[in-house]
Amino acid sequence: MVKKERPLILVALVCCLATAAFFGLCERLYGAEGYYEPTWRSLKEHSIPQWLKDAKFGIYCHWNPARRGEVSPEFGKNFDAEEWAKLFKRAGAQYAGPVAEHWGGFAMWDSKYTENNSVDKYPHVDIVGELSKAIKKRGMKFFVSFHRPEQKLAEELGTNDREVVEKYQPDLVWFDVSLGGTLDARNWGRYVGGKNIHNKDNYLLAEKPGFPSGGVKEQYRKEFIAYYYNKAKEWGKEVEVLYKEYDLPPGVGMLDIEDGRMCKLSYVEWINDMGIGEPTSWWYHKGMNYKSANTLIDELVDMVSKNGRLLLNVGPKQDGTFTEAAKERLLEIGKWLDVNGEAIYGTTAWVIYGEGPTELTDNDVYEYARKSDFDFERLNSLIEEGKIQTGHYTQDYKVNYKPEDIRFTVKGDCLYAICLGWPGEEITIESLGSRAALKPGEIKKVMMLGVDKQLKWDHREEGLTIKTPRTKPCKYAYSFKIIRK
Repeated sequence: MVKKERPLILVALVCCLATAAFFGLCERLYGAEGYYEPTWRSLKEHSIPQWLKDAKFGIYCHWNPARRGEVSPEFGKNFDAEEWAKLFKRAGAQYAGPVAEHWGGFAMWDSKYTENNSVDKYPHVDIVGELSKAIKKRGMKFFVSFHRPEQKLAEELGTNDREVVEKYQPDLVWFDVSLGGTLDARNWGRYVGGKNIHNKDNYLLAEKPGFPSGGVKEQYRKEFIAYYYNKAKEWGKEVEVLYKEYDLPPGVGMLDIEDGRMCKLSYVEWINDMGIGEPTSWWYHKGMNYKSANTLIDELVDMVSKNGRLLLNVGPKQDGTFTEAAKERLLEIGKWLDVNGEAIYGTTAWVIYGEGPTELTDNDVYEYARKSDFDFERLNSLIEEGKIQTGHYTQDYKVNYKPEDIRFTVKGDCLYAICLGWPGEEITIESLGSRAALKPGEIKKVMMLGVDKQLKWDHREEGLTIKTPRTKPCKYAYSFKIIRK
């Protein structure tokens, strides 16, 4: 070999190695098994984590300074992440966390991108960081949410949001209305059910004065979600993105219904973010009313029976402490779950979600939007009047469940029938009759959670009749455990 040819061979070899390294990096990031490309097809290969399918109850907190740039010394002066996490754990939450940033633009973490954050200003504490440590330490999954105007969100999907992901490795990231803009557009009667309404303003791609919409550019959404899912692969953990309405294609994340409910069994896994206030108030305010523990538990049970789960918003006071009324509700939920959690945690929806006299209407919001000058205020009126009882915002329509209203969940060979009130000395569950869902000889024994003895039962064509115990095991909904052969 001629000596002058050797440098050329070495250069070629180095180029080959560099090219291989480059394509190897690309393969690790996008092409390797389990890694995601910023395309909807690739992102739809993502599966909802099993832990989120099993975890039915979580807590998050709307809490932020009142106005941008005007952070009072009062804000967060009594904040204690350990106390928050202890309360969430006692409430039975399996995932929890804060609103990381709201529309005022105040970052609730130690950010290098803005001085308008909770470390450089009051309370001089890394709120997201402290809660991340305290929540994870107690075995709960960590949640963060972003609530910002879409233009600001688009600018920050490459900075603030990624900074939070890098620093705190959240298990759940949730984007409020601005990610795709479809919920805002629906609120003003421009867009319903994944379809623009004919001859209406194309609000999805425009702005309404005082209420901006339009959503983040599609490519930004794809790039951020691919980045987050790939980061989770590096961490060796399973994560999920929550979104509203039609901001993402089906299968890319988990659908969130804002402060609402479903009237039927869903074949899509979903989550409901619901305010603890009555009527709904995302932020604490002096003199606010709270939903009763009974209402909160009934709604949790109903959601789980319909393939959903509850993310309960509990807003603290400006100083970072919770009211006694809020703590009382959370602890009541925790006590109930101590007895009945077996019928909630780790269960799946059954082939029937329930039975009973209380019915919810499934009125199509599209009809109201198409036929009238429909807007957000009109939507609220329709909900309060009971004309729309399911979907977004419908928690402002209060459902008064009865003891005869029963909800089903299932785990292994056990079927759980949860009565939304004390059924009296006995109850007959018609859906479980031998000519209905449970056939002759299927039932092995029947118990009530919290009671250490078998119950007397009779299985006939017209239903399963169960004698209840003399002593109630809890204060609210009651769970029969039907063990099948």
